[in-house]
Amino acid sequence: YITKKCPKEIITPNTYSVLFTVPLSNISKRQRRVVFNMKKTLSIIKNVFVWLIILLAVFMMIFTVISCTTFNRNDRSFLGFKMYIVNSDSMAVTDFKAGSLIFVKEVDPATLKEGDIITFMSQDTDSFGETITHKIRTVTTDAQNNPGFITYGTTTNTNDKTIVTYPYILGQYKSHISGIGNFFNFLKVTSARVKHFNRLSQSFQLVS
Repeated sequence: YITKKCPKEIITPNTYSVLFTVPLSNISKRQRRVVFNMKKTLSIIKNVFVWLIILLAVFMMIFTVISCTTFNRNDRSFLGFKMYIVNSDSMAVTDFKAGSLIFVKEVDPATLKEGDIITFMSQDTDSFGETITHKIRTVTTDAQNNPGFITYGTTTNTNDKTIVTYPYILGQYKSHISGIGNFFNFLKVTSARVKHFNRLSQSFQLVS
């Protein structure tokens, strides 16, 4: 400790390292105010950091619940939109890349036209049952005279093999958020690894 015998000039508001070792009785009101303000600032920074962590945890929880119950589900929607994670770059040249989260709105297929982007259940033999989002090239009919669309991916500019008829259309693409699908996939992989680790731990305990 610095005693009262020390010269007053030794203790200045800028001597932070010294202030923390000096008894309050040996420093002036101004210097006490400096110490108090420093502690108050540190306390505010700590509280802000804690609240940021809490808000991030809440956001992660809400995002996980919504994503697990809504993403890539043809029978689920959120605020009127179905949401899908893009797994390929078939539309990367003009619209969205793999890893994007796209928003699809259910519409009357009769209102769709050339240039619209639609999400549909593929009937092609090599991708049967998969959810595809491609652009409409032309309006047409199939062999049974059912109305439908010829679709294509803008990256390859190649038509899909099967005409997309109305019953297989899930909705019209409206917007997307780039990269968030990658984040969701990361959460899924991390969650799966944690569950796998927990199962291994339980198995080890049972054997022991």
